[in-house]
Amino acid sequence: VTLWEARANLINKYGWAVGNQLILQLVTDGMNLSPPNPDFLQARDAILQADKVLTGGTNQHELWTAFAKRGLGFQAVAPVSSTTTGVIEDFSLPDDLRITPSAAVGFNGPAGGPFLPLERSYTLTNAGSAPLNWSAQAGSWFVLSSAGGGLAPGDATTVTVSASAAAAALPAGIYSDSITFSNTT
Repeated sequence: VTLWEARANLINKYGWAVGNQLILQLVTDGMNLSPPNPDFLQARDAILQADKVLTGGTNQHELWTAFAKRGLGFQAVAPVSSTTTGVIEDFSLPDDLRITPSAAVGFNGPAGGPFLPLERSYTLTNAGSAPLNWSAQAGSWFVLSSAGGGLAPGDATTVTVSASAAAAALPAGIYSDSITFSNTT
């Protein structure tokens, strides 16, 4: 049913002949890009990748809308293809602001510093088709190289994070804080 949704979205965008042919091509190309015995998310990702290869990603919104409508949204989870235990449906679309890596920042060192690593870099990329503005906020233990800006479609920028003077004043221990990147558009 998900592929029927994707087909309908492409037909609505391009008309019957072009939309129908396009979904057939994307699904076929997606099968070539997917691993053997893919789970639903691997098949979804292969079709999305096929669209990026074939059209430069011009149909990502239509495809994501179809997948999300049927529970294969951006944060869905699927187990290996031999079981259904552990399936988590998600109905959300991906945000155009992509942040990599998604791992947490970790700084280690003695009380008063120095802390290692000296800094951590995050790449912010506009994966959408329209310009966007972004902002970043950090707690008192982090210093950001930039607190906001704009990105044209396909553009990227780097934000570096380092430990602040307030972090150096903390007694020995384990502390947590947060950094929040937001798409303000």
